[in-house]
Amino acid sequence: MASVSLLNRAVSKGMDLVIALAVAEALPRAGWVAAVLYILVADGISNGASVGKRLLGLRVLSASGEPCGLKDSIMRNLMFGIGVLFWTVLHPILGWPLLAAAIGVESLVLMGSDNGRRLGDELAGTRVTYEPGHEDKEEANSEPSEEEELEGGDITEGENSSE
Repeated sequence: MASVSLLNRAVSKGMDLVIALAVAEALPRAGWVAAVLYILVADGISNGASVGKRLLGLRVLSASGEPCGLKDSIMRNLMFGIGVLFWTVLHPILGWPLLAAAIGVESLVLMGSDNGRRLGDELAGTRVTYEPGHEDKEEANSEPSEEEELEGGDITEGENSSE
């Protein structure tokens, strides 16, 4: 199973944070509740994929290999949920450093992880993978290796051409 790149994970989480913060700003009185709830349960309500993950062909699996459930989603996204809560309940000027700190801690743990898991993944026992079939599409779009090019019907030394 191929490891999901840090860039894909960051972009998908960024999309989810933009959605959450837009909801918080659009609904002045109750938006912060919806934003925090979305961040906490997003990975557990749609077969292990939040909106950001679904757009990039990613999903979250539990330790048993099943799609992430609500409990695991809340555990793995708790730091981001707290960061969004600080952003929305406190003023963005005060909440921004706390959200940035949560993102920074999670990113550092992910970059230092040998198995591609951030702190939330470690706590919940989850991992981010590609959706079935998505990994094959990426491999099909990549350039062939030297071995694949040689197997592709090129005439190599020692083979008799059409003589």
